[in-house]
Amino acid sequence: METIKSLWQSNLMQLLLAGLISAIVAYLMASWQYRKQYKNGRVMLFEITKRYFIALNETHFVIQDQVKLVEEDLSQELYQNDLQLISEDLRKIFDNPVMIKYFEKYSELTYLTLAINRELVIREDKRRKKVLNPHTFNNFLKLELLDVYLP
Repeated sequence: METIKSLWQSNLMQLLLAGLISAIVAYLMASWQYRKQYKNGRVMLFEITKRYFIALNETHFVIQDQVKLVEEDLSQELYQNDLQLISEDLRKIFDNPVMIKYFEKYSELTYLTLAINRELVIREDKRRKKVLNPHTFNNFLKLELLDVYLP
């Protein structure tokens, strides 16, 4: 009788130990996955910022401290396509549940998507003159500056 009781206690201890180890491993894996998703989203966000400034550089040039627009239709069409792709990539980041915390902390990122969509609507109107949207530029600039302060 004594051996059955000690076997039962031994098996119970093994089960409890195995459960505890499983819980610790599950927690560590979830934590690792969260950090990985956050890092990937952050890298993607700054890659989008880099793409915006590259597209902007190809369609605008500076003469005597004034930004001038390249009037060539192909350049403007390429810039508009780049903005469309950037807008789609930003939506993908918004779909990442880990990045929602990031957007809560830095609410100006929400304005970025609004500014891009407004610029796209303005650019699709053939009657309007194609100009640089200062809101889009300023929000991307803020995003670039956030890189210095982000954990």
